Amino acid sequence: MKRINILCLLLFAGYILSAQNIAATDGTSPVTPKFLYKFDNLTYFDNRAFSSPYNSSVTFFGDRLTALLGYGIKDRVELYAGVTAMMPFGKDYNDYKYQPMAYLKYQQNFNTGKDNPYVDKINLYFGILPYRKIKMVLPGFIRKGSIEYSVPNLQGALAQYELNICDIKKKLLLEYVVDWRKIATATERDCFGMILGGKYSIYSNHFDYENFLSEKDGYADFGFIVQWDRLGNNLDTIKNYCDNIVMNVFAKIDFAQLYWNNDKADNRNLNKDFNIKTLFLQAGYLGNFSNDNLTINNQWCHSIVVDCGIQWKIIALKNSFYVSLNKDGNLMLLYKDYPSMFIADQYYQASLYNKTELSFDLIKSSFFSLKAQFLAHYVPDYKVGWQQKITASVKF
Repeated sequence: MKRINILCLLLFAGYILSAQNIAATDGTSPVTPKFLYKFDNLTYFDNRAFSSPYNSSVTFFGDRLTALLGYGIKDRVELYAGVTAMMPFGKDYNDYKYQPMAYLKYQQNFNTGKDNPYVDKINLYFGILPYRKIKMVLPGFIRKGSIEYSVPNLQGALAQYELNICDIKKKLLLEYVVDWRKIATATERDCFGMILGGKYSIYSNHFDYENFLSEKDGYADFGFIVQWDRLGNNLDTIKNYCDNIVMNVFAKIDFAQLYWNNDKADNRNLNKDFNIKTLFLQAGYLGNFSNDNLTINNQWCHSIVVDCGIQWKIIALKNSFYVSLNKDGNLMLLYKDYPSMFIADQYYQASLYNKTELSFDLIKSSFFSLKAQFLAHYVPDYKVGWQQKITASVKF
């Protein structure tokens, strides 16, 4: 395996060194590869006071730092290597974790320029890279928020395709993720996850070219996301496998953008005066397939998820509601026996779960952000769980 990795790196190095000629053959001016860098630091305080059996009361307080050095042609071919350091405050230095990182990014742009009705691109990532490279928002039933403190990186591959239809303000995004979390040993079972997602967005005709090509959602979004987690064998005694598949289909409408889309100039100016950035409603179907070839055989759970929220200036209020349609089923039937195969929020073991979040974007820029959040978690038969969270992020 090491020899294969070294061979891949050597082949890529040869490609990088010849990148100038490659750039010249596709009709563009030759571009010289350069040294690149990325720095990302997250300081977090996350205090949780829960009373249900699904999550425990705990305080996360620490720092996560990622430093990367790279070489290549920016937004074309890039190779990065570095380290992610996870440093919980108040613990011994031996409790700090350091994860080496190395990944290759290849980006291919098509039909660039304001005169083209279509602008599309492909991004390919291979290696150990941040989960933050995924453009779609991963909800709690896919990936819990606190895992960012301890497992911020995926190990595998990420493929993205984005099509921007500029003349009618439509956008299509497709993403595919492979994350190999554990390899089989004499004592450990292999575990991997795959995510396939897509989103079709409709934008206001008043969006200018730059805003349309940004990462903002449209006033109407239709999408899906599927995650498959598999826990396999080890090399010694365990010879069974487990599967957990989560499927979500959703539709979202943002009334603030829809109001902005109105052709009446006074309505557009009124929306500017109110300064409402988003006022959305999202609803969808959520299905879960669980299979353990020793105990649970092909069991399905069907549920409904509804999200709504509003953001005014720096203040945002959001509510997420989930309810199972099965009498005794939930999304995480295998969690009690095999918790290592899940990276979702444990609250989705309940038959009903509601989360309300009040957040304040105290500072938000491309370089530094400071955010405060207050959350309330409700499941039947237990007291409301409270959570206070402050995060400060620096990136360049």
